Amino acid sequence: MSAQCLSGDCANGTGIWKDASGIIYKGEFRNGTIQSKIIDWGNNEFYKGKEYLGPLYSAVSQRKQIKMTYTPFGKEPKTFITNPVYLKQYNNRWFVVSLLEKDGFVFVNAFDRIDNLVVLDTEIPKDITFDAEEYFDPIVGVSRPMDGEIEEIEIQFTPDTYPYVKTKPIHHSQKNYDDECKVKIRVIRNRELENIIQVYS
Repeated sequence: MSAQCLSGDCANGTGIWKDASGIIYKGEFRNGTIQSKIIDWGNNEFYKGKEYLGPLYSAVSQRKQIKMTYTPFGKEPKTFITNPVYLKQYNNRWFVVSLLEKDGFVFVNAFDRIDNLVVLDTEIPKDITFDAEEYFDPIVGVSRPMDGEIEEIEIQFTPDTYPYVKTKPIHHSQKNYDDECKVKIRVIRNRELENIIQVYS
Protein backbone atom coordinates (compact mmCIF):
# COMPACT_ATOMS: atom_id res chain seq x y z
CA MET A 1 0.00 0.00 0.00
CA SER A 2 1.37 3.41 -0.94
CA ALA A 3 0.53 6.83 0.51
CA GLN A 4 -1.76 8.94 -1.65
CA CYS A 5 -4.01 11.98 -1.77
CA LEU A 6 -7.58 10.74 -1.99
CA SER A 7 -9.16 14.09 -2.79
CA GLY A 8 -8.71 17.84 -2.53
CA ASP A 9 -5.40 19.68 -2.35
CA CYS A 10 -2.85 17.76 -0.27
CA ALA A 11 -0.08 20.20 -1.14
CA ASN A 12 -1.39 23.61 -0.08
CA GLY A 13 -5.03 23.53 0.89
CA THR A 14 -7.68 21.17 2.25
CA GLY A 15 -7.60 17.50 1.34
CA ILE A 16 -7.94 13.89 2.37
CA TRP A 17 -4.68 11.90 2.67
CA LYS A 18 -4.13 8.19 3.27
CA ASP A 19 -0.70 7.18 4.50
CA ALA A 20 1.11 3.90 3.76
CA SER A 21 -0.31 2.26 6.89
CA GLY A 22 -3.90 3.06 5.90
CA ILE A 23 -4.44 5.98 8.31
CA ILE A 24 -6.65 8.63 6.73
CA TYR A 25 -6.26 12.33 7.54
CA LYS A 26 -8.70 15.04 6.50
CA GLY A 27 -7.68 18.64 6.99
CA GLU A 28 -5.25 21.37 6.08
CA PHE A 29 -1.92 20.98 4.26
CA ARG A 30 0.96 23.41 3.85
CA ASN A 31 3.91 22.63 1.55
CA GLY A 32 2.79 19.00 1.55
CA THR A 33 2.86 18.82 5.35
CA ILE A 34 -0.21 17.85 7.37
CA GLN A 35 -1.25 20.61 9.75
CA SER A 36 -2.40 18.79 12.88
CA LYS A 37 -2.21 19.66 16.57
CA ILE A 38 -2.55 16.08 17.79
CA ILE A 39 -0.22 14.03 15.59
CA ASP A 40 3.31 14.51 14.27
CA TRP A 41 3.96 12.82 10.94
CA GLY A 42 7.72 13.30 11.13
CA ASN A 43 7.95 15.72 8.22
CA ASN A 44 11.21 17.64 7.90
CA GLU A 45 10.30 21.32 7.52
CA PHE A 46 13.88 22.11 6.44
CA TYR A 47 13.87 19.56 3.61
CA LYS A 48 15.27 21.11 0.43
CA GLY A 49 12.84 20.94 -2.47
CA LYS A 50 9.59 20.74 -0.53
CA GLU A 51 8.42 23.87 -2.36
CA TYR A 52 8.09 21.75 -5.52
CA LEU A 53 5.43 19.45 -4.07
CA GLY A 54 2.55 21.81 -4.90
CA PRO A 55 3.58 22.50 -8.52
CA LEU A 56 4.44 18.85 -9.17
CA TYR A 57 1.19 17.63 -7.65
CA SER A 58 -0.68 20.00 -9.97
CA ALA A 59 1.38 18.87 -12.97
CA VAL A 60 0.74 15.17 -12.32
CA SER A 61 -2.96 15.57 -11.53
CA GLN A 62 -3.56 17.87 -14.52
CA ARG A 63 -1.22 15.89 -16.81
CA LYS A 64 1.03 18.81 -17.72
CA GLN A 65 4.64 18.55 -18.89
CA ILE A 66 7.42 20.11 -16.83
CA LYS A 67 10.79 21.69 -17.59
CA MET A 68 13.27 20.75 -14.90
CA THR A 69 16.89 21.46 -14.05
CA TYR A 70 18.23 18.53 -12.07
CA THR A 71 21.64 18.08 -10.45
CA PRO A 72 22.54 14.53 -9.35
CA PHE A 73 25.00 14.38 -6.47
CA GLY A 74 28.53 14.77 -7.82
CA LYS A 75 27.41 15.50 -11.40
CA GLU A 76 26.67 18.46 -13.65
CA PRO A 77 23.12 19.88 -13.83
CA LYS A 78 20.86 18.89 -16.71
CA THR A 79 17.79 20.73 -18.00
CA PHE A 80 15.10 18.77 -19.81
CA ILE A 81 11.38 18.58 -20.55
CA THR A 82 9.62 15.50 -19.27
CA ASN A 83 6.25 13.96 -18.40
CA PRO A 84 5.57 13.63 -14.65
CA VAL A 85 3.29 10.72 -13.88
CA TYR A 86 3.61 9.94 -10.16
CA LEU A 87 4.83 11.29 -6.82
CA LYS A 88 6.29 9.08 -4.12
CA GLN A 89 7.68 9.63 -0.65
CA TYR A 90 10.31 7.30 0.77
CA ASN A 91 12.53 7.69 3.82
CA ASN A 92 11.44 11.32 4.33
CA ARG A 93 12.31 12.24 0.73
CA TRP A 94 9.91 13.12 -2.07
CA PHE A 95 10.45 11.84 -5.61
CA VAL A 96 8.82 12.64 -8.93
CA VAL A 97 8.50 9.81 -11.44
CA SER A 98 8.60 10.82 -15.09
CA LEU A 99 8.94 9.42 -18.61
CA LEU A 100 10.43 11.21 -21.60
CA GLU A 101 8.39 9.10 -24.01
CA LYS A 102 5.91 6.22 -24.21
CA ASP A 103 7.35 2.99 -22.75
CA GLY A 104 10.61 4.85 -22.17
CA PHE A 105 13.05 4.76 -19.28
CA VAL A 106 11.48 5.60 -15.94
CA PHE A 107 13.18 8.53 -14.22
CA VAL A 108 12.84 8.85 -10.44
CA ASN A 109 14.15 12.25 -9.36
CA ALA A 110 14.46 13.47 -5.77
CA PHE A 111 13.00 16.89 -5.01
CA ASP A 112 16.15 17.99 -3.15
CA ARG A 113 18.19 17.82 -6.36
CA ILE A 114 15.82 19.93 -8.42
CA ASP A 115 17.30 23.38 -9.01
CA ASN A 116 14.53 24.85 -11.14
CA LEU A 117 11.05 23.74 -12.15
CA VAL A 118 8.49 25.14 -14.58
CA VAL A 119 5.07 23.59 -15.17
CA LEU A 120 4.32 23.96 -18.87
CA ASP A 121 0.98 24.42 -20.59
CA THR A 122 1.76 21.44 -22.82
CA GLU A 123 -0.30 18.36 -22.00
CA ILE A 124 1.28 14.96 -21.43
CA PRO A 125 0.58 12.71 -24.45
CA LYS A 126 -2.34 10.38 -23.80
CA ASP A 127 -0.30 7.29 -24.66
CA ILE A 128 2.13 7.94 -21.78
CA THR A 129 0.96 5.97 -18.75
CA PHE A 130 2.56 4.58 -15.62
CA ASP A 131 1.56 1.63 -13.43
CA ALA A 132 2.97 2.59 -10.05
CA GLU A 133 1.91 -0.64 -8.35
CA GLU A 134 3.60 -2.80 -10.97
CA TYR A 135 6.78 -0.72 -10.91
CA PHE A 136 7.27 -0.34 -7.17
CA ASP A 137 5.75 -3.60 -5.91
CA PRO A 138 8.90 -5.76 -6.25
CA ILE A 139 11.36 -3.26 -4.73
CA VAL A 140 12.21 -1.56 -1.46
CA GLY A 141 12.32 2.22 -1.86
CA VAL A 142 12.34 3.89 -5.27
CA SER A 143 15.24 2.61 -7.39
CA ARG A 144 14.56 -0.31 -9.73
CA PRO A 145 17.58 -1.70 -11.62
CA MET A 146 16.84 -2.07 -15.33
CA ASP A 147 17.91 -5.70 -15.55
CA GLY A 148 16.97 -6.69 -11.99
CA GLU A 149 15.05 -9.89 -11.38
CA ILE A 150 12.88 -10.88 -8.44
CA GLU A 151 14.61 -13.29 -6.09
CA GLU A 152 14.01 -14.73 -2.65
CA ILE A 153 16.42 -13.18 -0.19
CA GLU A 154 17.06 -14.53 3.30
CA ILE A 155 18.34 -12.06 5.89
CA GLN A 156 19.69 -13.06 9.27
CA PHE A 157 19.40 -10.72 12.27
CA THR A 158 20.56 -10.75 15.85
CA PRO A 159 18.01 -11.42 18.62
CA ASP A 160 18.24 -7.71 19.51
CA THR A 161 17.50 -6.34 16.04
CA TYR A 162 15.04 -8.99 14.79
CA PRO A 163 11.97 -7.59 16.66
CA TYR A 164 12.40 -4.21 14.93
CA VAL A 165 12.29 -5.83 11.49
CA LYS A 166 9.45 -8.15 12.46
CA THR A 167 7.21 -5.29 13.58
CA LYS A 168 8.23 -2.98 10.72
CA PRO A 169 8.64 -5.26 7.68
CA ILE A 170 11.23 -4.42 5.06
CA HIS A 171 8.81 -5.41 2.27
CA HIS A 172 5.21 -6.59 2.04
CA SER A 173 6.41 -10.05 0.94
CA GLN A 174 8.29 -10.55 4.21
CA LYS A 175 7.97 -13.88 6.04
CA ASN A 176 9.23 -14.02 9.61
CA TYR A 177 11.01 -16.95 11.25
CA ASP A 178 10.99 -16.21 14.96
CA ASP A 179 12.97 -19.24 16.10
CA GLU A 180 15.86 -18.35 13.79
CA CYS A 181 15.65 -14.53 13.95
CA LYS A 182 15.54 -14.27 10.17
CA VAL A 183 13.22 -13.10 7.42
CA LYS A 184 12.69 -13.95 3.77
CA ILE A 185 11.55 -11.46 1.15
CA ARG A 186 10.90 -11.66 -2.60
CA VAL A 187 12.30 -8.52 -4.21
CA ILE A 188 14.63 -7.06 -6.80
CA ARG A 189 17.89 -6.11 -5.12
CA ASN A 190 18.67 -2.40 -5.01
CA ARG A 191 20.68 0.08 -2.97
CA GLU A 192 17.83 0.89 -0.59
CA LEU A 193 17.64 -2.76 0.45
CA GLU A 194 21.40 -2.93 0.94
CA ASN A 195 21.27 0.20 3.10
CA ILE A 196 18.60 -1.31 5.33
CA ILE A 197 20.58 -4.53 5.73
CA GLN A 198 23.67 -2.53 6.69
CA VAL A 199 21.74 -0.58 9.33
CA TYR A 200 20.71 -3.77 11.10
CA SER A 201 23.92 -5.73 10.55
